[in-house]
Amino acid sequence: MAVVSGPCETVGEWVVVERTQDHGRTWPMALATCAVAYEDGSLTVAGSGTAWLSVPSGLLVTRDGGRKWSLIRQPPADALSLATPLTGWRVRGYDANLRLEATRDGGTTWRAVRQPCRAASEALVSQPTPRHGWILCLFVPGAGLQGKILYETRDGGMTWRLRARNAFLGPAVGNLPDGGYPGAIEFLANGRGWISEARWWTITTEDGGRLWSRLRITTDDSRIGSSVSFVSDRSGFILVDENGRRRIELDRTRDGGRTWHVVNTWRYL
Repeated sequence: MAVVSGPCETVGEWVVVERTQDHGRTWPMALATCAVAYEDGSLTVAGSGTAWLSVPSGLLVTRDGGRKWSLIRQPPADALSLATPLTGWRVRGYDANLRLEATRDGGTTWRAVRQPCRAASEALVSQPTPRHGWILCLFVPGAGLQGKILYETRDGGMTWRLRARNAFLGPAVGNLPDGGYPGAIEFLANGRGWISEARWWTITTEDGGRLWSRLRITTDDSRIGSSVSFVSDRSGFILVDENGRRRIELDRTRDGGRTWHVVNTWRYL
């Protein structure tokens, strides 16, 4: 997803969705629209054909890989995660109105799910299977720091287990960093995970979120990870915002993130 200027309330809300069918060599446009631009949490995909995009009037949904899109009129989501073409989570609202909701019919209807983010200002979600998922609770940031608490569920949100909490909020659990403002999270069902952050490195975990290390392809200033997506332990992609060069770079790894190669680049204003 590349961000360009367009006829929206703010520049950052205009998005172009592009789709590749040749491992990243070419990128025809699938959609251009105004979207609810919460970093990269407003677009989610399942498999090769189904995707949701949060827009001001609801959810745009495609089930044919982006050729056709239909609108489901719903309150806009601030973060999305799609476990299957029919099941997924969305986050709506902020502060005391923060809600986690689930769908089992492809986004037509939603029900509230118990969420553990007490006193958090916002949240990000990743749901690799209908019953297994993670929620990252985020608190009011300041001076490059932000309180973060990560929880995991294995029963669809009925119960949650604390995985990590940074020292910004008191005694630390695990080593989740204080620095950075998270924009998206991604987990596989086996516990491999990634968090992309502004003003910090993209970080990765292999144990479900307790211990984290830096993804060396990013930095905390000039090469910022915008989003990460892995289809297996070894194969994945990362969007890197080269802040000083005003371009987005898409890189791919086939060895779990040890080495990367550039797939494509986009310029932005």
